[in-house]
Amino acid sequence: MKKTFFILLSLLLCIAYISHAQIYISSEASKKITGADCIAFKEGHDLPVYLKLRQGYEINFSEWQQWISKVMKLNPKIGFSISNIQKDQTGDLHYRYVQTYDNVPIHGAVLIVHSKNGKVYSFNGELVSTLSIANSNVLS
Repeated sequence: MKKTFFILLSLLLCIAYISHAQIYISSEASKKITGADCIAFKEGHDLPVYLKLRQGYEINFSEWQQWISKVMKLNPKIGFSISNIQKDQTGDLHYRYVQTYDNVPIHGAVLIVHSKNGKVYSFNGELVSTLSIANSNVLS
């Protein structure tokens, strides 16, 4: 009973999250990003919160950071710092990264990279495309 409740709760939360998103599938997704099968944009965000690649367009794991930086047109000072790796029952690996700016973590900017057999097939999370950084000296 508890398991069913948590599954239903998770499903409802996902629907609520996606309901405020613009979703592109198949050829519409590929028009936005070459090789994409599904892309979801959260309302008010210019970067996707979900990106699934079509079969045959997966990215070598060693190249995903360069690929996403180029495709998303990220500032060269943007990077990613690994925070967790999980392996699921099917053998897929899920890497959780924190987005950084000049090696400083950006609060709330997390990207999960999903891979199988060394190939990245999808991404999800919320990234920051632009930053407004104030540099001020504080006297005490």
